[in-house]
Amino acid sequence: MQAIGSPLRAVHGDQPSWPALSVVTVSLHDLPGLHTTRASVLALDYPGRIQHVIVDGGSGPEVERWLTEQSGDVVWVSEPDGGIYRAMNKGIALADGDVLWFMNSSDTFHSPTSATSALAGLADPRAQWGYGRSEWLRPGTGEIDSLHGPRRFVRSLHALGRQTLPHQAAFFGADLLAEVGSYQPEIHITADQVLMMRCAAVRKPRVVADVLCNFDMTGVSTARTRRQHWAGMRAGRRMGGVTVTGSQRLDDAVSISIESVERVLRRIRHGRPQPPATWPVATADTGSPATPQAPR
Repeated sequence: MQAIGSPLRAVHGDQPSWPALSVVTVSLHDLPGLHTTRASVLALDYPGRIQHVIVDGGSGPEVERWLTEQSGDVVWVSEPDGGIYRAMNKGIALADGDVLWFMNSSDTFHSPTSATSALAGLADPRAQWGYGRSEWLRPGTGEIDSLHGPRRFVRSLHALGRQTLPHQAAFFGADLLAEVGSYQPEIHITADQVLMMRCAAVRKPRVVADVLCNFDMTGVSTARTRRQHWAGMRAGRRMGGVTVTGSQRLDDAVSISIESVERVLRRIRHGRPQPPATWPVATADTGSPATPQAPR
C-alpha cells in the first residue's frame, strides 16, 4: 500500500535558492525506529522543502496504521521489497527532491541544522554529492561509541576499499543518481560504498566537517565484516567499470595487498599470531584471493 501526503513547508518557508530535500527511510519491523527517525526529520530547521519517503518492507498492520497517520510531505509504501538496497532503490523512484538523503529507521540527523550546513552553497545540487561525519551510538545506552568520516576524501583509497564513508551522513543529487544508477543489491552489504564509488568516478564529493548524523549500531552496516567489505568493493569496481590503476586485475592485486597488511596490523594490535609468510594473491580469472600456501 502507498500513500502520498500534502506538501509541508519547512521552518523558514520555501526559498528558490535551497534545493528540495528528499529523506529516504527504509525499515522492517522497527516502529520505534520509525518514530525516532520521523521525529528527527520533522525537527529539521531547513529553509527549503523537505519530503520524507518511507519504505517499509511489509511490517504489518501496526506500522501501516502509523504510516497512514503521518501528515505533511510524506510518501510511503509498505510491502515486501526483497532487502534493504532494493528498498532504497524503491525510495529513489518515489522521491522527487533535488537532493536525496538516506536515513534508515533508528538513525537521526545530528542536529536540526544538519541538512542546512550540508547543503548550503551547493552550486549545482542536483549534480553534486557529499558527506559529513557520523556518530555511532551504542545500542541500549545511546552513548557515543566512535566518530566516522574521513576529513579528506581520497578517491583511490576509497575505490580500493581502504577508506569508507558514512552512508547516513551522505547526500546525493537526483541527476547524479540518474547518471550513475541505483544501488546494486547483488553486492549485498557493500552496495552503499559501491554507489559512492561510482559517484566519485563522476564527481568529487563535497566534504562537510560537521557531524551530520547519529548512527544506530544495531543497523545492518555494523554486521559487515572487513572481508565482506573488501570483496564487495572488488566486485563493485568490476561491475561498474571503475578502475584506479587502469587495470581491473592490478586494482584487485593492490586492494588484496592492502587488505592483507590491514589484517596483519589488526592481529598485531590484538596480540594474535601473524598469518603464514605467504599472503593471498589475486587469481588471474576472478581477482579473488587464492588459497594461501603453507610456508615451505
